Amino acid sequence: MIARAVGTIDGNVIRLDQPLGLPHASRVELTITPLDVSHGGWDEFMDDLERLCDEQPVGSGGKRYTRDELHERR
Repeated sequence: MIARAVGTIDGNVIRLDQPLGLPHASRVELTITPLDVSHGGWDEFMDDLERLCDEQPVGSGGKRYTRDELHERR
């Protein structure tokens, strides 16, 4: 059986996204190729974060200082 799988390195263990259906303790030969996830995953994460911030805004309820108050020099 030849299969292609995607997973994540967790310490010294590879955690597969989906099971392969091989018997327990099967010996296999691996070729590891890092995936380029620098853009797709990050963009999706940022979109989700922006959506969450819009849906659940956080307000401290404290005083809102003006620009002049923030940069006041004494």
